[in-house]
Amino acid sequence: MVLKNGNILQKRLGYAFKNPQLLEEAMTTPVYAKQHKVESYERLEYIGDAVVKLVMAQALYDEGIKDQEELTKQRNILESNKVLATRAVELGLAEHVVSLVPIHESDAGILSDVLEALCGAIYLDMGKDLDIVGRLVIAPILAKKNAIIDASPDQQKNQFLEAVQRIFRFTPAIKIDFDESGPGQAKRFKAKNLRVLHPADGCVVIEFPELATDGTFPSQKEAEKALMKMAFDEWKKKDFTA
Repeated sequence: MVLKNGNILQKRLGYAFKNPQLLEEAMTTPVYAKQHKVESYERLEYIGDAVVKLVMAQALYDEGIKDQEELTKQRNILESNKVLATRAVELGLAEHVVSLVPIHESDAGILSDVLEALCGAIYLDMGKDLDIVGRLVIAPILAKKNAIIDASPDQQKNQFLEAVQRIFRFTPAIKIDFDESGPGQAKRFKAKNLRVLHPADGCVVIEFPELATDGTFPSQKEAEKALMKMAFDEWKKKDFTA
């Protein structure tokens, strides 16, 4: 068994695996697995992703939210890489990941994958019991649902666009500049110089030239959302004056 301190991890989870091999697979990265000819978290992540979606969908449905678009929006925020990685950090998963290189708490992509794989592993180990996955892993996320949604870049991006529509009475065209750094698949992006343009003539109606994200985002989309969150917060401080 290559997983170190598995008993400590199980104690932290509050769950003892009947089949420890499932736990080991859930914590093993594909690159390590390929090199050492063992199973990785990929298959468990596949089923764990579905488990997480269903547990969260059921919880949101039980709240009585009627609008399907709102249900989907909230679930997408709650199952984002950032939120799942934060839960993984709370459980101390980074120190237990079996990898060729150390996994840090900032490695959101890997940690979110591992958390989903862990959910899949518990689900299968318990004879396909969704309730225990919800109780042990997902419940702390749902307990902070409102705060997570309010603080999410997706939510504040939507709030920014809604504020533009409310104040200027048009659907905005948004322009953002990007800087990129790093090689190949390790590229990172920085977003800056957000402008809101009138859709009819392209004139700038409001801009935020002083705002810029750091250069740590793995995609332009993620950097864009972060910048729009910053712009919303800045604009809110100015009582949404142009």
